[in-house]
Amino acid sequence: MEVSDLGEQVLALNELSASLLVIIAAILLELVISRVPGIARWRLHTILQAPCQAIERKLNRQKRSDKTRLVRGLLAALVLILPALVLGTIATMGFVSSHPIIAGLGVTIILAFSLRLGLSIALAGALHKAIRAGNRDTANRLIRRYGRGDPAALDDHGLVRMAIQMQCRGWDRGLLAPIFWFLIFGLPGLFILLVIQAADEVVGRADHRLEAFGMVITRLDTILHLPASRFAGLLLIAGLAILRPGKIGAAFAAISQAARADFATNGRWVWGPVAGALDFALAGPVKGEKERPWIGSGTAKLEPEAIIRSRLPLMTGSILLLLVLVLCLAAALAAGI
Repeated sequence: MEVSDLGEQVLALNELSASLLVIIAAILLELVISRVPGIARWRLHTILQAPCQAIERKLNRQKRSDKTRLVRGLLAALVLILPALVLGTIATMGFVSSHPIIAGLGVTIILAFSLRLGLSIALAGALHKAIRAGNRDTANRLIRRYGRGDPAALDDHGLVRMAIQMQCRGWDRGLLAPIFWFLIFGLPGLFILLVIQAADEVVGRADHRLEAFGMVITRLDTILHLPASRFAGLLLIAGLAILRPGKIGAAFAAISQAARADFATNGRWVWGPVAGALDFALAGPVKGEKERPWIGSGTAKLEPEAIIRSRLPLMTGSILLLLVLVLCLAAALAAGI
């Protein structure tokens, strides 16, 4: 293969090699831009929450029956998915017809602003700092803005567990899921995932007002994250085989523990390995919510430093992910695809 042919192949967005190169570049770019103050408001996930909230206010009328609100929730899902599909298709067509370098840079930037690995790390760091300083108001505000559940119902150990769980879900939902759907279906797949994620953040909360209306979107969100969460679990367990091979059994036990209770269909695949690796107990009962099982057999009385410790398995998994992507890129280039 000539050098010029190789360059064209890497820059051609309809080639597997180009998609892998874009993914690697986007991951590195997102880690850089996540350190820019105020950048969170420009992420696609954040921008999409405003139209999702507007649709929920318009269609989710409390005077309607649960059946009617369920149908309206289905309509809301279609209203969100169809424009995402159209915009993704139009964007793809536009990039295909543009210069390869411009197209590659454009798609890389879009994907970088769709990822949330750096954001989840920064959020966990802010929560660690607030909890350690005893600044309960700041910690509660961050959890209400980026997480789920009522932080007022948690003690300080519960806040630490919540921060770890948010950091873990930010890894599989904010990194692996966007990469997976972009790699399989390109920008249309990525945009559909992002809009469902944003809608689930708005309507997927456990209260009566949103239960019927958000049912369809919540189910779609769960389905879309099935493959990424399982791959995330495999990466974390592979990391354990390198760092702490004696904890692999504990990781599988934690996942099975949640599976037996039919809890956290996707979340258990990232919470389980982290809890097993570090001897933590995550999730657990929360006042005001239905009883939740513990994930992991370790201690639930976690100190703020546990937030920092939980980064080790996630960072190991991220390194393994990059290694897999680089190897796949080398194989794709060698095969000319």
